[in-house]
Amino acid sequence: MIVVYHNNQRVQRVLHNETPLEVFDLSASICAVITALTLQFPDDLLVWCNEEVSQELELSAVSNLLQLPQEIISFQPSYGGYFGPNIEWVEESIFVSVSKNTRYTTWMLSSCVGAMQASLWMQLAPHINPKDSFAYTLHSIGKRAQSAGLFCYSEPALLRTTLNKNFTSATQIELYRFVKQHYKSLWVWVLFWQQLRHQGQFNVLPLLCTWFLARLKPIALNIPEQFSSKPAQLAISVLIPTLNRPQYLADFLADLQAQTLVPKEVVIIEQISDQQGESQLIDLVAHAWNFKIKHLIIYQLGVCNARNLGLSQVTGDWVFFADDDIRIAPTFLAESATKINQNKAQAVSFACVSPTQKSVEKPVIQWNAFGGGSSLVSKSALKECQFSMVFEHGFGEDLDFGMQLRQAGTDILFFSTPAITHLKAPAGGFRLSKTLAWQTDPIQPKPAPTVMAFIQKYYTAPQRKTYKLMLLLKYYPKQSLKNPIRYYRQFEQQWKQSVYWASKLDQNP
Repeated sequence: MIVVYHNNQRVQRVLHNETPLEVFDLSASICAVITALTLQFPDDLLVWCNEEVSQELELSAVSNLLQLPQEIISFQPSYGGYFGPNIEWVEESIFVSVSKNTRYTTWMLSSCVGAMQASLWMQLAPHINPKDSFAYTLHSIGKRAQSAGLFCYSEPALLRTTLNKNFTSATQIELYRFVKQHYKSLWVWVLFWQQLRHQGQFNVLPLLCTWFLARLKPIALNIPEQFSSKPAQLAISVLIPTLNRPQYLADFLADLQAQTLVPKEVVIIEQISDQQGESQLIDLVAHAWNFKIKHLIIYQLGVCNARNLGLSQVTGDWVFFADDDIRIAPTFLAESATKINQNKAQAVSFACVSPTQKSVEKPVIQWNAFGGGSSLVSKSALKECQFSMVFEHGFGEDLDFGMQLRQAGTDILFFSTPAITHLKAPAGGFRLSKTLAWQTDPIQPKPAPTVMAFIQKYYTAPQRKTYKLMLLLKYYPKQSLKNPIRYYRQFEQQWKQSVYWASKLDQNP
């Protein structure tokens, strides 16, 4: 194990297997020293730590915390971080609001303390600008390589105690340079405008300094494939909410029966809209399947309620959240189990393709969403999670469920293969057209109140303001009102109406 202690500017000391190393250039940058060390010890773990927290470093835990060769863990004790809240003006994902109490997915890697395989740093080294600071480099690596299969985590277990202290902060010039190099060019102008309007900052010099900068390319990784001598075996419960789609469901059950890894059970929640209505699935459920079927009939419509009821019935160690109008290949569950074991995953969502599309193999990545009808999740990760009734009959319940998983410390991975074929049946399923309370308002809310409820719950204040700005600009060319002042006033009314209904939903879901 290589341990590099630094002061944000230069390396102060290096230990290799607890033995001090003196063979490094004290005048070199932190990145240069680390590169030299990884070339010398390519099979070791690499750990970095700011001298100010060296006494709090939980060094004995590192080898257990690092689980995969494509993984980087780090921890920033303070809530501000290197870029502070300013990066939230341009970052739309949920990876910036980082929990300090549990492992959490984020591309914002900290120079305070962290670890990775030395061999991984060697892959990343050719993409590092030697003029960049160590903190800037780590953020750049995370932002550019996460989409190519790098797993990045904030890991509080790296330190014995949490210190509310920020060790280094980016200048405005570094902030603008990072945005220009890692986002589309539009976003540097969004950052300038939002800081001017909401913070009263006229950062014209940092803006001009980005004029000739180009966006950096993503970093492609060569991730070694993990192999297992034994075929993966998972006890899987399949959870299917359904409404008026008996034939689609029959086809999907036939696919499940043909699996090389047969599910333990299938839990079907059949919704019936008419209190006097009868089940359409009696004969289907009575068929001789090679798995157990639990068939529950409810007269309350809504996917959130149906899935929550289904979760109370599952007994398998894993839950496959499935739509009723999907098709899967006979090896789908077996291949999924193998990839889950290889990636030590607790929750995965699968690519959904149409019947005319072909699935394309891509690296496994950390995902910022969740597929409510196309995901496989360990039951142990579901203990504190339920589908929120705030989103019933609307949209966003799956995104909210994904956030609950992340906040409980469960990462969500995305598998491009094996893929699910989604038939997108024209009617039925688990949603039924329903007149919602706000649909009769003279001023229609924008965005939809369920979307606003998600934004209010999970976005930071700068993210909410930028979402509002981008929505304002996006819809201007799509509507008939072309007077910009009148359009702005109308949009403000619609936004306030959406906030009002989102609050109502939160109080009375």
